[in-house]
Amino acid sequence: MSPPKVRRAPTVFALLVGTFLSSLDITVVGTAMPRIVSELHGMELYAWVFSGYLLASTATVPIYGKLADLIGRRASYFIGLGLFLVGSGLCGFATSMPMLIAARIVQGAGGGALFPVTQTIMGDLFTVEERARVQGLFALVWGVSSVIGPGVGGAFVTYWHWRWAFLINLPLGVGVALLIATFYQEKAPRGRPTFDVAGALLLAATLALLLAGLGRRGADPALLLGGVVFAALLYFVERRAAAPVLPVDLFGDRVFAIACAANFLLGAVLFAFIAYVPLYLQGVLGLSPFVAGMLGVPVSFAWTAMSFVAGRWILASGYRKVLRAGAFVVGLAALATTAAALTQGPVPGWILFEGGQVFLGAGMGLASTALIIVVQDRVAWDRRGAVTATLQLTRQIGMTLGTAALGVLLMALLTTRLADLPSAPPPEALVDPTRWSSIPPPLLASARAALAHALVRVAFATVALALLASAIAFAFPDVRAKRSDGAAE
Repeated sequence: MSPPKVRRAPTVFALLVGTFLSSLDITVVGTAMPRIVSELHGMELYAWVFSGYLLASTATVPIYGKLADLIGRRASYFIGLGLFLVGSGLCGFATSMPMLIAARIVQGAGGGALFPVTQTIMGDLFTVEERARVQGLFALVWGVSSVIGPGVGGAFVTYWHWRWAFLINLPLGVGVALLIATFYQEKAPRGRPTFDVAGALLLAATLALLLAGLGRRGADPALLLGGVVFAALLYFVERRAAAPVLPVDLFGDRVFAIACAANFLLGAVLFAFIAYVPLYLQGVLGLSPFVAGMLGVPVSFAWTAMSFVAGRWILASGYRKVLRAGAFVVGLAALATTAAALTQGPVPGWILFEGGQVFLGAGMGLASTALIIVVQDRVAWDRRGAVTATLQLTRQIGMTLGTAALGVLLMALLTTRLADLPSAPPPEALVDPTRWSSIPPPLLASARAALAHALVRVAFATVALALLASAIAFAFPDVRAKRSDGAAE
């Protein structure tokens, strides 16, 4: 297929806005959910508003990657964006929690396209020399959305209505579609595309069972076993498929296999920080959600800065040194954060916590840039979508399974400690400083100590994951970047 006809600046702007929407949606919804559940009721379904979106988006990532190779990037992006906007509209008009959850599943089924297809288009439009700089822009968008998301959600809830947290996607999404339709044109691939329906269904079933099996306070052996069985079936089906959704043959390539393994573990470490550091800052140190959120700002800026650095370093020294350095710095981030949790002193603790945030952003900026460019550089145009989506899938599975497994560990340790305290408060009360006044001070101190103990153990487990990621990165082959890959002008 010939390179697409584009005007790169408006195309990149549109894709940045689309990425911003999908990223902002996560943090905005989190802020709006207390008001939503108070109006729609159904507190027992609270978690499914998030889980439904996560399951749908994770399961569809490789499907869109394959569609991008079969029917083209443009058509695949429009399908995903269309579903995302339909789901957003349905969310905005939901009248019950079950309806909201169903709408979030539709929204997630579209959201699964926005990141992998965007990254695939970037691989088409830019040479290796240019691509790392563009990766920095997308990292900046993710960072900015994570910073302003809670404030935007709070503004919608306070000054308008929670429904606008979803409905705002509609005019912005239509603008993205118009820009892509105008400035990004490509010739459709020749021949009749053959889609791997069996592989797509088995992949969705595998991920749903695995994620649901670790998505509770305790692991569900039956669901996990079902996920393993479906994974085995998926492997055999994909080995024989003419156009597999999941390119299992590529795992025979040492570069691709190690890249996916490293990405899985780095994803687990990343989301451990996102999920459990704020829990420590609010539940143990007593900080407000706003202050705890602002302490995570350095991650975004360090990630962006090191994404730009990674591009020059890759061209000068190859991918291996950049990936090794990134994984090593992520390990330093885990160690610094664990040391901060053990110290619990005001001044040393702040320094170590912020050092950990900077190290995390810097390490992920280096490693992520190297990983996405190296896998795209290994294949031809007609497989770039599949490999990009598969790499993204490994990170999402790592983030989800890693966070869930650490959550199982946290709850097991915390409930054991709280069981020894008479009239112990529920765990939810510990993470909300506004509820502390209703708990007797001696009991509160003991309960917070129990939470601190459990979170320190989670931090040690995160260090182990980071060290394993570093070990895998050090096994990465010495691969050099290609200076030109026929990117569009």
